[in-house]
This record gives sequence, C-alpha cells and structure tokens, in this order.
Amino acid sequence: MTTVVATGEFGGVIERHFVRRGHGAEFEMEADWIRAKLPGPARRVVDLGCGGGALLSVIGLDRVLGVDLAAAGLTHTRRRFGSVPLLCGSADRVPLADQSVDAITLQHVIEHLPDVPSAMAEWFRVLQ
Repeated sequence: MTTVVATGEFGGVIERHFVRRGHGAEFEMEADWIRAKLPGPARRVVDLGCGGGALLSVIGLDRVLGVDLAAAGLTHTRRRFGSVPLLCGSADRVPLADQSVDAITLQHVIEHLPDVPSAMAEWFRVLQ
C-alpha cells in the first residue's frame, strides 16, 4: 500500500530531497557506480524517486524518465530539466505500462518502501 502525503506534511523533505541532494563525494561515488553498471544500449531508463534530478544527467537526458512521489518537489525538478519527462508516482506502484523500460535506477529509495518484495515485482513488471 502506498501512502500519499500532502506537501505541507513533508517536513523538510522537499529541501533535502529536491534541492540539496546530488552533491559531494558520496553522490559522485554512487553516480560513478551507476555509470559503470547501467546497460549502454538501454534506450529508456526510469529513475524512481528522482527527487531533484541529480541522476538524470548521469543517466542521460535523452533516455531518462523521472518518477517521484512528491509533486511539489517535481516542480523544482521541471525548472532544472524541462526536457525530461517527469511523472508523479510511487516507486512501488510505477505509473508505466508493462515491459516499457529497459532499466531502472533508484537512489536512496528502497529503504523507504513498506513492502520491498512487492515493489520489486512491480519493477519487473515494467522492465522489458
């Protein structure tokens, strides 16, 4: 089950998740790992929990789709990455068709999901 929280109840999450994240040594280490592991021929990649879009340019703006639960935060992301399609949705109920993406990335998302096995089944559903 996914819980949608009103924007006013996020309590600083928008600031942390959409504005400050994506900088520093830890992020660069994670970005390097994603660059090395992401399949080169993947033409459509979805970044679940995309936040402020820190991984969007790492993945490639021409092949990425961002999904995040926080609609208010996606407004910030749209200002930064106007050409990237962004959807408001949950990582455990992905708003995409079956077998519609080549790869999925998640950064600091899985630990927030209430039912990881169900979420993983959902990811397999959208993967080709």
